[in-house]
Amino acid sequence: MKKYFQCVVFSVFILLIGAQCGWSQTSERNTMKKTAKDYISAFRRGETFHRPVAGLIINHQADKIALHELEKELTTGSSEVREKIVELLTEIDFEASEKSTLQDQGIIKILSYAGLSKDDLGLTAAANVLRKKSTYEMLISYSDSYTKALAVSPDDDLLLLVAKAKPSHAKVVVEQIAILPEWHEKEAVKIARAALGNTVIEDQYITAAKQATNGESLAQSLKILGFIGTRRSLQAVASYLRTPLKITNEPHFERTVRKDALEALSYNYPDKHFLFPSNVQTQEDYAKAESFCTTSLGVIFNGPTPQLPPDRMFPSFQSK
Repeated sequence: MKKYFQCVVFSVFILLIGAQCGWSQTSERNTMKKTAKDYISAFRRGETFHRPVAGLIINHQADKIALHELEKELTTGSSEVREKIVELLTEIDFEASEKSTLQDQGIIKILSYAGLSKDDLGLTAAANVLRKKSTYEMLISYSDSYTKALAVSPDDDLLLLVAKAKPSHAKVVVEQIAILPEWHEKEAVKIARAALGNTVIEDQYITAAKQATNGESLAQSLKILGFIGTRRSLQAVASYLRTPLKITNEPHFERTVRKDALEALSYNYPDKHFLFPSNVQTQEDYAKAESFCTTSLGVIFNGPTPQLPPDRMFPSFQSK
């Protein structure tokens, strides 16, 4: 009996050792470092990108050899693969810098040139991440690529990117697009024209904000003024940081349009986290945002400050 028990114990011990080795090997495979070619092959097979990045960051910097490989594929790859490479490059930058805006000039350059080289999902992804996750100062050096891409393939996303970068030489291209019947009345064209100096159009949006009588219409005007992003437009946006107007979606939710003003400002200053709507919750937070607008834009705030809390949830069928 004793001998039988010893055999059972030994067998269980062997099984545990085997299982531990299996777990170790599985864990090792899951954390194994990948090369750029590994990612490219996976994307070609239709696999999706999963964070975090494995193997393409060295000492908090993007691996230059990996960037070169990704740039080549971004220039020649299929639409779906290009889209995933844009996502990968963006995440490499974020993880290397530990920030939520693009910092690596090499990656910004790749996105600005190779990313916009073909009119497909990759272009849309690159244009969107460049305009949403970069400041004007980061983009202006590559504005010739944005202008060229827009001239070849007029596109809403490229128009908004040009509006963010504001290259003066893009004005001719934008005006040529504006006279085309299918583009003349499009919002993105008007935004780009206003961003590049058409004050008549800009004034129309500033006036629309002043004449807004409800939260929904004011929020829409502030969003467009944020896309225009000139000093005048941003001054107008900042002046609504004390607006009493709210958006009410009865019976579910009510929120202040002050958040829309913050959203428009943070679009132009994505490196200023204290402007992010989710980070502005107290009167002190709003005061910090106002102080920045006074210092950077020369906006003077007068009048009462709306009471907090500005947002609230209403009972809905989901909570019943």
